[in-house]
Order: sequence, then C-alpha cells, then structure tokens
Amino acid sequence: MCLRIVTFCLIILIAVELVCYTEGLDANGKGVCVVKQSTQQRRRKSYSAMVNKMCGHRRCIVRKYKYETYLTWMNHTVCCKGYQYVNDFDTCSPICSIECIHGTCIEPDTCQCNEPAYLNENNTCVTPTCSPECVNANCLQNNTCTCKENFNPYNSTHCFHCDTGYTVDENLNCRPICESTCINSSCASPNNCTCDSGFEFKNGTACEPKCDCVNGNCIAPNTCSCYEGYIPVNETSCVPKCNNCSNGNCVAPNTCICNPGFRIQDNLGCVPDCICVNGECVAPGNCSCYKGYVRINETTCTPKCDSCSNGECVAPNICSCYSGYVYVGGFCRPICSVPCINGVCSAPDECLCNDGYVKDKNGVLCVKPKSCEEDCEGYCEAGICVPWNCTDPINL
Repeated sequence: MCLRIVTFCLIILIAVELVCYTEGLDANGKGVCVVKQSTQQRRRKSYSAMVNKMCGHRRCIVRKYKYETYLTWMNHTVCCKGYQYVNDFDTCSPICSIECIHGTCIEPDTCQCNEPAYLNENNTCVTPTCSPECVNANCLQNNTCTCKENFNPYNSTHCFHCDTGYTVDENLNCRPICESTCINSSCASPNNCTCDSGFEFKNGTACEPKCDCVNGNCIAPNTCSCYEGYIPVNETSCVPKCNNCSNGNCVAPNTCICNPGFRIQDNLGCVPDCICVNGECVAPGNCSCYKGYVRINETTCTPKCDSCSNGECVAPNICSCYSGYVYVGGFCRPICSVPCINGVCSAPDECLCNDGYVKDKNGVLCVKPKSCEEDCEGYCEAGICVPWNCTDPINL
C-alpha cells in the first residue's frame, strides 16, 4: 500500500477505515489532513531509596534507577475522508463513488465537465445540443446559444456583427442608422434620408406628400384628409357634411338650405311644408291623415268612429256621449232617472211604454189600462176605459 520508506502505516479502527500516514504529503495540500499519533516509549528514571546499611546513626540513602513507560504525540499527514493517496505524485486525489464519465472528479463525489459539456443524471459529461443550430454563436448549454467574440445577440439562436453606423434587420442584413427618424423617407446611408416616391422635400428638412386637396390636408401622395365637418367625395376632394339634409342642399358643415316647398326642422332636416291637422305633411301641400282619421278638407282630418249617434267622435272609435246619455255596448243610450218598467228609455228621462201599456196620470209609469166594467174616469172605447187625457192616464 504505502511504498516509500518514509511512509509507514498504522491500522486504526476509526469508522472501520484504513488510515495511511504519509510523511511526504504537503500539510497545506488539497485533501490533506493532519492527525496526531501517540507512541509508547520507555525511559530510565532515577530515585532515592534507603537501604539497610547504616551511615552513622541513620540508614544510608542511595540513588537507584527504574524504567517507566510514557506516550509521545507526533503530527502526521494523511489523506482526508473522501480522498485517496496517489503514490506517483505524492498527493491526495478526491474519490467519486459513482464513476465520473468523460469528466474529472474535483471533489469527493463531485464531477466536473469540460465546457461546454455538462453533467447529466447518469453522472456522465455530455456535449450540449442546440436546435435550431446556433448562427455566429456557440452551443454551451442545451438549446442555449452564446455569441462569438465581437458578435451581438439577435435572438435566441442568431448573432450578428455590423459596422459602426449600421444595425441588423430581420434577415440579419446590416442596414444604415439615421439618428433622426426618416419620415416619409428611407435611410440610404448613416444619417442620410432619401424621400419616398410621391413625397418631396419641403423647407429643406422634411419629406411631405404631394397632392392637390380641396377642403382637406394632404396626408399621403394623392390622398387627402378632410377638414372637420367635411367628408371625401374622391381622393383629393371633400364636401361639407350635414347630419340630415334630404330635400335640401348642404352648403357648409351642418348648414342646410331646404328646397322650395320644404322647411328645416330640428333633427329631421328638410320636411314638407304644409298645414295638416291630425295628419302628416308627406309632400308640399299634401296632407296624409293619421290612422283612424278621415280628411274633411285639404288641411284638416277628423277622427272616425264606427258608431257615435247621440254623441261626438272625439278620437278614433272613441265616442263622447251627449248629456243625458251613457256609452253602453258601443252606443250612446239615453238615461232615465226612474226605471222604465213595462217600457224602454227612448230619450233622457223619457219612457216609451210597451204595447198594451199606457202611462199613468203622472206620465211616469207604464201601466195596464182598466176595462169599462170597472170604475172609469174617462170614456169607454171598444170596452176599454180611455182616460180623458191621453197623457194623463187614470190613477190606478
């Protein structure tokens, strides 16, 4: 195990590990630990003792010697836990319990891969892949591109390099940069704008569209934007706008002049001008009655009722009965304050007796006439007692 002469090994049961003391290790080296070792040694030690021999009046004291055992401690260098001794280099190297494939074991159970490789779940160093491929960049991690020197990122997979005064477009082509925005023009070279087709320099500073606008502003070549209150009739001309100007002429924004026979009316524009009671003026001098009305002359319509005798038609099929009448069953019928028994109410407070009945002497009730055999106040005719006054029947 330990081959050098300067190296000796001592088996110590510490967590059932074999510890190899190697004096050639650098105490400050990586993975090197310093431990203390005890050694049992013997030494001769003198002491004073009395003997049986008398020296004067006392027993003699002589110097004697004996051997005693004692421990000495020494520092020794040893590979730390997780490291193993490498005899060829007289160093301690880390141990990876799982083999570090295509990589380097740099710490106990710690594997390091050489870039751009990375350690996978199987403790294997694998080279990353990028899809799509990196352009002007290196694939240092899976699907992660890192630009090469002097290149700048364009997106996650592409990098570019343009000279000063130029930038990259979506096709990775370098285009000139103009610090001032080129309006209606294109940047032909760094800080140099050229007007687009249909535009021209005005005031020597800006490119403006070319067109002849009527009631509007030129916003693009041969394209006008109408002034407020105007609407386009073609690409270069605008006319005033009125919210409603039928039967009239819009001469300015929301200014309408009506045609002859029409008049202006709020929110309706020009409407026919005529007098029309209970109807609508549909044309100059032409009145159309509302539903339920009939025209009685050129300007007036009156309501129509299916039946309204003894009353006045005040609205379509609405009859207002005269005084003394009430509306019943679609007709105005007379009202009698006293019920017409044996008769009908033929007019306000006027009863018409049924056949075979005559009014009493008060002219109110309808009663049967008396026969001549009874006491008759009047005269008899065909056996019937006829009162002297036909309007005043006898009092029964």
